[in-house]
Amino acid sequence: MAVGTPYAQALLNRWPIVMQENLWAFGQVSFFDAKFADVRTAYIQYERDDISRAIAEAIEAAAEFSRFFPMPVWISETVTFDPRHDYNKQDVQLKYGYLQALGSRATTLMSAGEAVTFSDSDSDSADDLATLSPGDGGFSADEIKVFFRVADGGYAAAEPNFEIDNLRVELSGGTATITGHMSLFVHPDNVWNIPYVDGIRNSVAHATASNFVTSADVYRIFTDGTTPVILHTQAASGGVDNHNATGYIRDAERGIIRVDLKSGEPALTSNPVAATVSYYAGFPLNDRGRVNPSLELAILRFANARMPHRPAFVQDIVATKWAGDNEPTPDGLLTVDGVANPFGLKIGEFEAWKVFKRFRKTRDGLTENGE
Repeated sequence: MAVGTPYAQALLNRWPIVMQENLWAFGQVSFFDAKFADVRTAYIQYERDDISRAIAEAIEAAAEFSRFFPMPVWISETVTFDPRHDYNKQDVQLKYGYLQALGSRATTLMSAGEAVTFSDSDSDSADDLATLSPGDGGFSADEIKVFFRVADGGYAAAEPNFEIDNLRVELSGGTATITGHMSLFVHPDNVWNIPYVDGIRNSVAHATASNFVTSADVYRIFTDGTTPVILHTQAASGGVDNHNATGYIRDAERGIIRVDLKSGEPALTSNPVAATVSYYAGFPLNDRGRVNPSLELAILRFANARMPHRPAFVQDIVATKWAGDNEPTPDGLLTVDGVANPFGLKIGEFEAWKVFKRFRKTRDGLTENGE
């Protein structure tokens, strides 16, 4: 898998698929592919980081505009209460909508160093499919995630930047069968951390076993709702006292909740002035565990227009798509509000704004003229 900094919410590895780029080249592997001809040019980590950074910026800008993330993410936010009313009788409006759950990101190790095996899925005499088969632990498929080990170059255990995403998880008989393209398992330390060799791009051989990891860590990633809210009251000393609290969702789409002191906590001696709320929110993933196709395409086109420079394309169609997203939007397509849109006037930016404007209207229940 290609990794990037900052974390692009599992869309970095969707970029080559949507753009129709060669997956081996994106993973920094040199390989003869009959469909794409001889792959000699390969992306290096600096370029994947640029793409990841642009995707992350596009996601943040879109969320700020539309008030929801295009995919569920974990968020921590401090809200204030109206001092004239009881805090637990007030509707609290969170910044982002499409609430999925209250709580914070939590991890449970399912299998450390789970073996990764490679096989030939299309009978072309070259391995292209990676498979892991850990026990499922009784967890749901959408909670089971795979990460590069720290020993192979991961920054930390279950580090989001080093999740191996875009995998398929199937549960049967207590086993989770996890499969994905072999290029997702390129070795971080042995390959991605070496961008150049003797001043030449480090494009590694598909046939060399050490260029791929042979094991990975499998975790359950879930929302821990044990203490989703911390109430803040004014302390007698002049500081702030913190109190464990809970909450419940009043309107998931609009992001409205109510909070109350957690059972068993000492009674409050003063009304809270604020609360820190941890929650999981964003537009729901589809049945395949992927971002809504319209939102995904909008984010990736937006990101194309935000990249600092042209990536090292392998396929001509990728260059054509990227160049198109970086063209200025023709005057004939611009409306009055389109000229002032906060995304920008490159085609990729303008088209992304139109998509998120439509989804924002849907969430707010506004009409086409915004009323």
